[in-house]
Amino acid sequence: MIKKLTALSLTAIIAISTAIPTFAMLPYSTPPTDTPIDGGTMIIGVLGHHGSGVFNPLFSSGGYDAFIQELILPPLLVVGTNMLISNYGPASFEFDAEDLTLTITLTEDLFWHDGYHLTLDDLLFAYEVIGHPDYIGHRFNQNFERIIGMWEYREGEADYISGIKLSDDKMTMVISYEYFSPSMLFGDSIWSTPISRRSFENVPVSEMEWAAQSRHEIVGYGAFILDDIVSANANELSRNYNFWLGTPYIAHLLVLAGDNTLLENSIIDVLIGNATSIMQDIPYHDNFSYIAHPNTSLGFTAFQMSKFNPITGEREFDAQRTISDINLRRAMGYSINEQRIIDTLGRQSAETPAISAVMPFSGMVYEEMLGFSVFDTDLANKILDEAGYTKRDSEGFRMTPEGLPMTLTWAVHFNFVNEIIVPMVIEDWANVGIRVELWQNDLVEFFTLTDLLFHNQQWWDFEIDDIDLYDMAFFLGFNPTTVWGQYSEFNATGYASEEHTAMLDRLASLSAIDLDYAQAVFRDWQIYFYENAIAIPRRYTSMVTAVSNRVANFSRRPGNIREVSAMAVHLWQLSSEPRVTPQNNPTITAQPDFSATNLLFNAADQVFVDIMNMKANNSTELELFLPPVHERDFYVMAFDADLALTHYDVYDLVSSILASTVMLHLAAGQIEPYVPTTIDAGETTWAVFFEDLSPGGWSFVVYFRLSR
Repeated sequence: MIKKLTALSLTAIIAISTAIPTFAMLPYSTPPTDTPIDGGTMIIGVLGHHGSGVFNPLFSSGGYDAFIQELILPPLLVVGTNMLISNYGPASFEFDAEDLTLTITLTEDLFWHDGYHLTLDDLLFAYEVIGHPDYIGHRFNQNFERIIGMWEYREGEADYISGIKLSDDKMTMVISYEYFSPSMLFGDSIWSTPISRRSFENVPVSEMEWAAQSRHEIVGYGAFILDDIVSANANELSRNYNFWLGTPYIAHLLVLAGDNTLLENSIIDVLIGNATSIMQDIPYHDNFSYIAHPNTSLGFTAFQMSKFNPITGEREFDAQRTISDINLRRAMGYSINEQRIIDTLGRQSAETPAISAVMPFSGMVYEEMLGFSVFDTDLANKILDEAGYTKRDSEGFRMTPEGLPMTLTWAVHFNFVNEIIVPMVIEDWANVGIRVELWQNDLVEFFTLTDLLFHNQQWWDFEIDDIDLYDMAFFLGFNPTTVWGQYSEFNATGYASEEHTAMLDRLASLSAIDLDYAQAVFRDWQIYFYENAIAIPRRYTSMVTAVSNRVANFSRRPGNIREVSAMAVHLWQLSSEPRVTPQNNPTITAQPDFSATNLLFNAADQVFVDIMNMKANNSTELELFLPPVHERDFYVMAFDADLALTHYDVYDLVSSILASTVMLHLAAGQIEPYVPTTIDAGETTWAVFFEDLSPGGWSFVVYFRLSR
């Protein structure tokens, strides 16, 4: 038996394939520049997700928040290009396969952004929060229970986690486990992002998610420091002069979240997100180029087959639900024309239909199985007919085998890509006679959906019963238990069986360190997942980043963060090239007729009073009493006399898209104080009113949508 397992030897033992789907002709990084700027501001747009304003990794979720966290609070253990944890970061690790221990050692002298030393006591604090009885986040799962003493601590039977020990100098931490599994190579059961104990010393665990220390006062140790939360969707960061790998070249980052109109309404240096918007929009700008890195998550359309048991407080598999019929689920899988979606989105070089619920980078994809990547309406119709779905209603949709009307409800989060593809999928299902409607008749906000599915608030448990299908993407790594295990918080399907649990247990066992054994079990699991239609894997993707010609040394590829070819944020550079000017730059029209909108401008006085009261009370909570206006049409922005981005957004669903434009025009003096102004952005006209209070204090902008 191997006594000591290091990062190198583990890689050799597992011998995991690095066959990752990528853009064959696209580089991983941009080249260096001969004319770098010492400092400067890089403006980065992140597509596809709106921010939550929560940057504490113990509570946050979503791609935008995760990107901010990479910059301000990265993990101590960094993953390599094959997604295995490595010693590239400021800490090293070593497994002891006989004693079942993991030793983490800080190898660099680290400082928090507030100047205090970072030690592994801060990492221990993260474990204490995750395992705490009052913890309401979604990081705790079955994998943490394998840490000795974690269950007793979680149940309130112990005041500390007996299986975690710190050295006297707090630079080494030893974690003892009940058992090992190969998934630990991908970081399962290993949390390596520290949380400043000092910062939260007076905050109860039950209140952490809403505390300022988890939001605008987050303390990190990364290459950049969070300066100002412009809104949940726009954040300003400055470089950390004490970063352990050296002072970053770039002085400031402005990170915006939104949809594809970011490129139209903002001056963007880097655009991160889904390939569709980037590949469709960037070709209009000659001074942009592409880089790529593998997407480590896989999207699913999953089936909600459970019901809430008010006696046990748990969700349980419900065989009586319409969607619990395996024949219906399999027919829906074969009905989706995934290649048509890829072609429509222009992603032929970026995506392929997923043949399995396993990601290719794991090296465990069973390539002989095609799964639901096969589009076969004849087979779907045959399955439905043989299962008794032969009766049709007056509109031609199938009824249940009992002859009852059948309408399935699908919950999908809002982004512009889903606006395109959801009607296509609903049409595919309709073509085989299955009626599907969107939950609440619309796409929903991402965090509304994750809260509904995964946070298990009791008042929502009955609402989940109204959902038959939902879309979500997950990072699966080497252990599908984290998503599809019976007790995983991320498994909202409710599906469970003894056979399925046994397969997942085998994949989590130390025996799976043997490559042949792991491949055999993964093969069986992939077939089982497909044959039982637990969910429909959708598409394997690569992530494309568009960068302007003034951006150098930029990469987002996992790997050695000390090198340019990986996400070495401290090495990002800007050249002296001119910044890109949007092709569809919004036009300014002064003094329009606002006779129909006086009510909103009258509300501006109340906004001012509320802002000044907030300033006087040193509060960050802004309560506004506004006239009845659609929530996506009215926003408020506040900032100080120097136009610093101190922005309080009443509704931050899409406001950062316009906010960035407003700030640019303000800085250029193109919006005059007290002069009502309109800004035409694409097909939307916005009204803007700017009240200038400088140099006496804050100023604010009220802006709202006039037309679409």
